[in-house]
Amino acid sequence: AFCKNSEDVRLIPKLLAECGVRLVIVEHLAGTKVDGATLRLEDRSPVIVLSLRYDRIDSFWHTLMHEIGHILNEDWEVVDSNLVGEDATASVEKPVSENKADEFAVEFLVPQGPLQTFVNNHSPLYNARDIQGFAQVHHVHPGIVVGQLHHVGELKYNQFREFLDKVRL
Repeated sequence: AFCKNSEDVRLIPKLLAECGVRLVIVEHLAGTKVDGATLRLEDRSPVIVLSLRYDRIDSFWHTLMHEIGHILNEDWEVVDSNLVGEDATASVEKPVSENKADEFAVEFLVPQGPLQTFVNNHSPLYNARDIQGFAQVHHVHPGIVVGQLHHVGELKYNQFREFLDKVRL
């Protein structure tokens, strides 16, 4: 339930630090499509780097959880580009390790079985109330639900943008 509110983003550095994971947030490097990276320091401490290429709640949480997926899979020294947004790399074009990290992220954030049921019951006539209700039941920010619906093509990228809160303070 820690990804239910936009304000919860500020709690993440401390939470990760308590788990021994360092989080570094950097400005997006102009001209690149780098979203995040995972590496280990010489003392084997994990480090997650996020660029905030897209300053949106859906992008932040997906990229963070994707990088945590790499750590859990002991898949080190990874630089991830085009994870989210209209230019996201298709699953069929990604290595297995990237798809595993994506699958971890989407399932951790929104259980995919209930999301598919939601899609089956509402597609193509989505409305804000139903999206908010689904998000509330699953203890996530509605922007995360919208982001996943964007990614799977259920919503156009210009739909329900009002839910995509910024994460920069």
